[in-house]
Amino acid sequence: MEDLKMVDISNSTNVKKILKDLFKSKKNLRIWQSIEETKNYCYGTIQSFAHMDETLEMIPADDQAFDFDKEINLYFHSHFKDTLFKTTITENGPNKIKIKRPSFVKIRDIRTEERKVFGLQSYQTANLQLTAKLNSKVKIVDSSSTGLGILVNKFLFDKLNEGDIISITDSTLPEFKNRTAVVRNLAALDKQLNNQLLFRIGIEILS
Repeated sequence: MEDLKMVDISNSTNVKKILKDLFKSKKNLRIWQSIEETKNYCYGTIQSFAHMDETLEMIPADDQAFDFDKEINLYFHSHFKDTLFKTTITENGPNKIKIKRPSFVKIRDIRTEERKVFGLQSYQTANLQLTAKLNSKVKIVDSSSTGLGILVNKFLFDKLNEGDIISITDSTLPEFKNRTAVVRNLAALDKQLNNQLLFRIGIEILS
């Protein structure tokens, strides 16, 4: 998997939804502990998912047995939704392991259309209407014919979830004025502007 084609998922609600879907699917996961030696892997499935204490139990697939080091990070990948996870082991054994809810999740970016990149210093903006009483002017960092990448502060980031419907009431990009969109992905940025932590949200135009 190429990192440039993966999107970070940092919103806890979205992470829980992905894990819940994996648990329900009962699909095999490829599991390993060394990024440099990914040939050393095995397969397993999520047996249970405890929402309250944010832990998962995994069991090996077929006739395999787990042989992991509790002191080393654990990685697992699912072809179902093409997602990569990083976590730590809390209980270790050959037939079952208990892990923390992953702190690191990347999902394949399936966009195929060309995007215009304006960057963090972009002068392009959009006015969003999130609720009847909540609206905000945000910076556009990239765009395509079907969506936008925007920057938001932590307050707005915490208010949004994947699948939320928002209105774009105005924009410096005329083609995005008075449009309806859906939130497709949310991710924290590594960089900061003016010492303010910012987040990137990808939205898809619906109408």
